[in-house]
Amino acid sequence: MLTAIVLNWKRPENLPRIIAALQRCEIVNEIIVWNNNPGINLKLNRGVCVINSNRDLGLFTRFAAALLAKNDGIFFQDDDVVLDENRIMQLHKQWEIAPEVCHAAFGRRCAVGPYNKINAWGDVDVVLTKAVVVHKKVCLQAALNTQYFKDLPGRPLGNGEDILLSYTAMSMSGKYNRAHNLFLKEERQDPNIAISQREPTHMEHRDRVLKRCQKLFSSPRLPYSDAFNLDQIPVSQPSP
Repeated sequence: MLTAIVLNWKRPENLPRIIAALQRCEIVNEIIVWNNNPGINLKLNRGVCVINSNRDLGLFTRFAAALLAKNDGIFFQDDDVVLDENRIMQLHKQWEIAPEVCHAAFGRRCAVGPYNKINAWGDVDVVLTKAVVVHKKVCLQAALNTQYFKDLPGRPLGNGEDILLSYTAMSMSGKYNRAHNLFLKEERQDPNIAISQREPTHMEHRDRVLKRCQKLFSSPRLPYSDAFNLDQIPVSQPSP
């Protein structure tokens, strides 16, 4: 089973639709919403665990929320995208096959050159936490690894946590992470909210985090595998 974790900052209006989609998914039996907006006191459906912070603790709170989960399978989702049950189950199926790596809907290949925003599928260095399934033990190690990035706080705090999570998984497994083409449609981005649009140093910061990860943690040096689409893969049934 999966624990779904959603961070909220400035998009509370998206949460009811996201929560409804998650509650329709048979393999999601726990939902945790971490609200980093002190100006909002979130109250959601019964059965949803809500953590209302009195200050913005940043993106590393993904890892903190994962440590509270009852399941080993963690599904991180941003609050600007909605996945249907079929797509979540497709990611879960791949994670069951290879639980030691991250399985995501969006990936980047950054082993050579600076960080880039080009979507890649198949074997990848970096997976985006926009939609990713990962083992709880990887989140635990990523939380411990945040100590090596205190001098790179970023805006918002913890920006680049997906790069840290990705390289932590590769360091632990000795394998690339995997991005799967789910033909997922992203929600329209508000330039006043989306980090990539409102923060002018966003790319430079992510490149610094990437280089720090490459310096600190081992990662595969094998050729990438070809990408493949998951729309032809039968959806797995929930585990008993």
